Amino acid sequence: MGSEVIDSSKKKPVDRQAEEDKQKSVASLIQSAMDRFDESASSYSSIRAKSLDDIKFSHNDDNYQWPQVIWQERIKWKRPCLVINQIPKFVRSVTNETRQNRPGIEVHPVDSGADVDTAEVIAGLIRHIEYDSDASIAYDNASDFQVRGGFGYFRILADYSNPLSFEQDLKIKRIKNPFSVYYDPDAQEPDYSDARYCIIVEDMSVEKYKSKYPNSKLAGLSSFSATGNAEQWATKDNIRTAEYFYFETEDKEIYQLTDGTVVDKKPQDETLIANSRMTQAKKLKWCKLNAIEILEETDLPIPYIPVIPVIGEECDIDGKRMIKGMVRDAQDPQKQYNFMASAQTETIALAPKSPFVAAEGQIENYEGIWKTANTENHSVLPYKPVSLEGHPVPAPRRESTEPAVQAITQARRESAEDLKSVTGIYDASLGARSNETSGKAIRARQAEGDTQNYHYGDNLRRSIRACGRILVAWIPYIYDTARTIRILGEDMASKVVKINSGEGDFEEGQKRIYNVLQGKYDVTISNGPAFNTKREMAVDMYGELIQSVPELFKVAGDLLVGNMDLPGAPQLAKRLKKMMPPEIQAMENEGKGDVPPEIQQQMAQMAQMIEQMTQALNKANNELDSNHEDNQSKERIALLNSQTQLTIAYMKAESDESKAIFMAEMQSITSRLNRLNALEDQQTQAEMAAQQNPVDMASGSMSQNGNGDMASGASSAASNIP
Repeated sequence: MGSEVIDSSKKKPVDRQAEEDKQKSVASLIQSAMDRFDESASSYSSIRAKSLDDIKFSHNDDNYQWPQVIWQERIKWKRPCLVINQIPKFVRSVTNETRQNRPGIEVHPVDSGADVDTAEVIAGLIRHIEYDSDASIAYDNASDFQVRGGFGYFRILADYSNPLSFEQDLKIKRIKNPFSVYYDPDAQEPDYSDARYCIIVEDMSVEKYKSKYPNSKLAGLSSFSATGNAEQWATKDNIRTAEYFYFETEDKEIYQLTDGTVVDKKPQDETLIANSRMTQAKKLKWCKLNAIEILEETDLPIPYIPVIPVIGEECDIDGKRMIKGMVRDAQDPQKQYNFMASAQTETIALAPKSPFVAAEGQIENYEGIWKTANTENHSVLPYKPVSLEGHPVPAPRRESTEPAVQAITQARRESAEDLKSVTGIYDASLGARSNETSGKAIRARQAEGDTQNYHYGDNLRRSIRACGRILVAWIPYIYDTARTIRILGEDMASKVVKINSGEGDFEEGQKRIYNVLQGKYDVTISNGPAFNTKREMAVDMYGELIQSVPELFKVAGDLLVGNMDLPGAPQLAKRLKKMMPPEIQAMENEGKGDVPPEIQQQMAQMAQMIEQMTQALNKANNELDSNHEDNQSKERIALLNSQTQLTIAYMKAESDESKAIFMAEMQSITSRLNRLNALEDQQTQAEMAAQQNPVDMASGSMSQNGNGDMASGASSAASNIP
């Protein structure tokens, strides 16, 4: 009893100490996150400010394309401030190109534990993840910010398949606001794969925060003055939360054994050690925090931060990073275009309002009429004749001047050309008619614009490849049990397969086992048009070839029709394929084992039957060659021929109805052959009996038939089998 009291008395200080240590660790982690946030915000402040300016300019947010001082002055004097925003069409010319030709993630095995079939399943699973999570939205959002402001982001998440499931799936989601992401400024790789940390902040109202985290410490505070030096993280109106990705490193020794295996634990038998060295092991951690506490935390079993940047143009100037998009250089030509459009409108609008020149006293008593001469239609403009030194003064006249409309229009055209020049996108790429007449020339001109801005699409492909690497690294930890998943092919055709299961799947007549937990895989990106675009291009090219060489339709018509996006095209292609020459069909079926085992067994039995029937047919033909020609042998040959042809037709038939018809005919022929064989056996037995006792047999024959022709009667009966 005494020891228990002592132990219990000593237990409280130990618990208190542990709690204090935990609080210090949490406070240190939060402080580290805030310091890194300040570091990133300070390093990227200039980039972020200019990027925000570009985005506002491209959307003309609140008349952003006019300097505010000039805009207010022109509005005061009621002068036009037109905005003919040309920026969006140039942006869409680049972003829509990536939408039409989306990069595809391809997976390849890189070690002995991996295989090609499993790599295809992983690639199909990634396509399913992209489809299921609407990854195109994430890619398009990041690409749009990339072209407008110079950078955008998307991310990868792990979430439960549904609210009632314990299985998780990976998702690719957009980051709606790229300015909420703060990356390590010391990252050197273009995809930031070497970054030490990344922070995603979210500012929400106090009411929203308390609704989302009602049990948090911060939600229970009546005042946020206790949050220390993090005033911007908790105010009376808003509370900031942050997702904090960071790496913890650990120095450890690794060992290479004599068989080439690398382990991180020292073996007991030191003679097995061939080499050793020290290395740094990194572990990725994630937590969600506010100014005073950690709300959630977990470890991520992947080597990269799952927040992927999409960068526009990037360069280093005197050690200072510069990032920009297409809009930066297009701002001045766009401003000039707006100014010239406004000047042109203003000049033309004021041209018919030229002032009148009148001598003093000429409009006396008619001032009201003359003041409205430029705004109202008067049938008569009266005036008083006035003389000067005895000479009459001419009637009032309009002082007409030639406005510089032509010069302004030319300047406006030049500013439009400047926009094309700085963006690298010309008329052909924008869909306008030009001097090119042939399709080849038009495509060549369009390719010039694509080449000028190829780096945007190439940087997006680089980011999607980084996404693929993260998915390949994460899949074994999320899909780590035996389960059935859906995968998508390149043509988006879906298929259900079993993974991590010893049962496997039967495909192409073989048992296939896909284990995503073993082996190492790498990722590449497929360049060029997407599958649907390739299919449309194939239809055009096949059509041109078949138009030039019509005979090709007989051997490639199914390919042309199969790629058409028309109702019933797959069925028509299937019918055309059946009409192909036998040698073409043989080439198509060569090496394919797509028949289930039970059907293969049935086909083997059918083949054996055909072989037996062929032997019987050869025997019957030999009998004819041996001068045993009679009606019975001819009929047997005809029946065997029919049976062989029906068996072959049955093997080729696909519909159950056709197979039933062929089977009924074969049964009829088999029945006739059996009856024919029975009569032949009776005839053979009679002949053998006659040879053994010719006298009795002859008398029996005479007594039975009256003419001694029993054999001919049997032959005649056999020839009349129905």
